[in-house]
Amino acid sequence: MTMNAMTLSAIASLLSALYTPDKSGNSVYTPSFDNTLLVLNKIGKDVTFPQSIVDKLPEFDGEFLANGKTIEEFNSDLALPDDPDSLEDAEDLKAWLPSARTPFYSYTLKEQLFHVTRKFNDLQQAFNSPGETVNAEMDILKKFNDSYWINKYQLKRQELGTLIKLVENSRTTDAVVFATATAYSKGQYVKDASTATKYGVIFNPYTANGASDWADAVAKGFIVELDLLATLDAPTDTATGESAIIQMQKDAEIANDNSQGHSLSGNTLGAQSFLKIYVKQGIMPNINVNTLAGAFHLDKVATPFEIKPLPDFGDADSKVWAVLVDTRGIRLHPSVDYVMDTRNGAKGWVSYYRHVQYTPFISRNPFVKVYKGN
Repeated sequence: MTMNAMTLSAIASLLSALYTPDKSGNSVYTPSFDNTLLVLNKIGKDVTFPQSIVDKLPEFDGEFLANGKTIEEFNSDLALPDDPDSLEDAEDLKAWLPSARTPFYSYTLKEQLFHVTRKFNDLQQAFNSPGETVNAEMDILKKFNDSYWINKYQLKRQELGTLIKLVENSRTTDAVVFATATAYSKGQYVKDASTATKYGVIFNPYTANGASDWADAVAKGFIVELDLLATLDAPTDTATGESAIIQMQKDAEIANDNSQGHSLSGNTLGAQSFLKIYVKQGIMPNINVNTLAGAFHLDKVATPFEIKPLPDFGDADSKVWAVLVDTRGIRLHPSVDYVMDTRNGAKGWVSYYRHVQYTPFISRNPFVKVYKGN
C-alpha cells in the first residue's frame, strides 16, 4: 500500500484533531492507567512562574514612625511690606507675630495583618523530589511577602486618589458661596456666586462686610483664587494629545516660578523641583503615537517633568486621567512592621504573621494640578 504524501493542510487537520483544547490548561486532572501493568501514569513535572511584584512609587516611602503616629503639618506665611512712614513711633517696639496657614493632621490607619500557615508533612507527597518540594514551599512564602508589597503599592495609589478628592471637594462640597455680609475663618473654601468657575480659599480671616464683592475680597487679600483642576479630555488622538501637552506646559511654566493659588491651602509657592505627573495606563501610548511621533521638534512638545503611568488612582473619579504633584507632599509612613510565628507541635505546622500599620500623609501646601475628562 502506498503511503499518502503529506500536504500542509493535511498535517494541520491531523494535528487539530490530535491536539484538542482540553489537552492544555485543563483545570480537571483525569488519572490514566493505559500501560501494561495498569499502574497510575505519573505527573512528570510541576511548574509555577514567580512574578516580579513591583512598587512603582518608592518616592512616596516615608520614614518609620517609632513613637507618635499622627503627623502635624504647619506652614508659615510671607510678610507683607509696610511703608515705614506710616508706622507710629510707638509701633517700633510692637511684636509683629508671623502669620501661618491652618495646621493639618494626618492620622494612622487601622493595623493590618498578613498570615499564612506552612504544614511540615504536606507537600512532600505532591512532588517528585525534595528540590521541587522546597520550591513550592518557597513560593508560598514569596506570595506571603508579595501580598505585603501589593497592599503597600495600592495604598500609595489610594493616597493619590485621596488628594484628587480633596482637590475636587475644595471646589464643590467643601466650598460655600461667598457672601460679603458673612464672616469666614482662615482656610475655608468659598466660591463666587456670579460664576460657576471661580473658587478659592479664605487666606486672611474675613469679617462681615470687609469687601464689596468677590473681586474686592481677592484684591484685599481675603481670598486666594485656586486653580487646581483642568477639565479636558484624556489624550486619544492628535488634537486631544496636543491640548493635554499645551495645558501641562502652561502648568509647568507656573510651577517653575513663584505662584499662589496652586495648592489646597493657597500658600505662596516657590519654583518647584519635585514635580511628577502620574497618568493612567493607556494615556502615554496615545501621546507617543498620535502626538509626539509626528512632531518635528520633540523638545517643543515634550512635557518638562517625569511621567509615570499607573493602573489607577485608587477610588478617585474614573474621569481623572492624570495628576501633577509635588512628590514631597505625599508619604506613606510605616509605624508598625514586624513578623511573628507560632508553631503547633500537635498539628505539625508553623503560621507566620506580619503586622503592618501606616500613617498616610498628604499635604495641602505643595503644588497640585488634576486633569479630568469631561
